[in-house]
Amino acid sequence: MRQSRLFYEWEPRVLDYWQSGLKAVEWCTLNGLSIHKLRYWIAKVNEVSESGESNLAKTGDQNVGFGWAAVEIVDSNKSSGIAICIGSARIEITSGFDKSLLSDVLQVVTQSC
Repeated sequence: MRQSRLFYEWEPRVLDYWQSGLKAVEWCTLNGLSIHKLRYWIAKVNEVSESGESNLAKTGDQNVGFGWAAVEIVDSNKSSGIAICIGSARIEITSGFDKSLLSDVLQVVTQSC
């Protein structure tokens, strides 16, 4: 499904609303947007997200956006690890890490950022 220019304008707005923790009316007032348009685009983004054609994914009731994260590459001669920075959080990973634990940590960090 080919998405319209408006979809790509509204997708990040919907994500911002989800992450804001505000009521829809409050978010719309702060952003000068119509509650009716927000509700319409929430439905559109959900529809596309469920089809797997969006940059957004639903994890339970929490909507999570995908985007770029800063990754520090550590000199391989000194160490075999990386550091991932998400917002103000810094996660250092070394070889032999527990993938399940990292997944849990990333989920908590992305929900709080």
